[in-house]
Amino acid sequence: IWNRLMTAAHAGVEPTPFAEPDGIHRAAVYAPAVPPLRSNADDAPLRNPCTEPVEEVFASIRVAPSVDNGVCYEVTVDRRTLQRATVDTPSAFAQDGVWLEAPTTLGRIGGTVLDAEAVRWLRNHRVAYLQPGTVEEADAPVRLDAPADSTVLARGEVLISGRAQSGEFIRWALSAERVGRAEEEEAIVIAEGDEAVAGGILARWDSAAAPGGVYRLRLEVVDGYLGAVAHEVMVALPDDASVSGLEE
Repeated sequence: IWNRLMTAAHAGVEPTPFAEPDGIHRAAVYAPAVPPLRSNADDAPLRNPCTEPVEEVFASIRVAPSVDNGVCYEVTVDRRTLQRATVDTPSAFAQDGVWLEAPTTLGRIGGTVLDAEAVRWLRNHRVAYLQPGTVEEADAPVRLDAPADSTVLARGEVLISGRAQSGEFIRWALSAERVGRAEEEEAIVIAEGDEAVAGGILARWDSAAAPGGVYRLRLEVVDGYLGAVAHEVMVALPDDASVSGLEE
């Protein structure tokens, strides 16, 4: 009705631009808007609604901030868990970006807690959100404990330990990829499983027949919410396959 009324009232009137009044400001802001998924949410990748700012108009002498606007925050996160990174977060897992803050509500005994209903909606519709707090290394979903990075391995059985466990764990895989390998040389799949490992022995790798060189050991965990997250260390095997121990 309003459209028809205004169309009739302006019939024959020459369009003229409005004069912009003083005090109008424009700023790039993050205004997250995520449409619900219509397909199977389990098969959809995570979506971050805070990736691209949009220009908004403000009738105020104060310009709205482009980030940290109470919804989206420019932070460094630990991509293993989507929690805020700390000084203890390995650089390989630190990722800068603008992220949606998880909604909170008042807890039953005081303080704030995650809004369970809102978080359930975010998860069901595959929306990435920043979780408050920090991640303890002991609780990281993927972690290689041994061998340590830059270790020269003994030939023969190599004990590999670590952790492969997460909130929506699906499976894990452990592989070794020789650096500088020929294109036809495939990575070695050492072990894989569909049961979580909270910590301890993951596999025993018989490296006796493996070509010498530098290897990238990679432990990957696939999680229903986080997707694929991995931890890698670099190790070396002696070129001489007859070497059965480390040399001084």
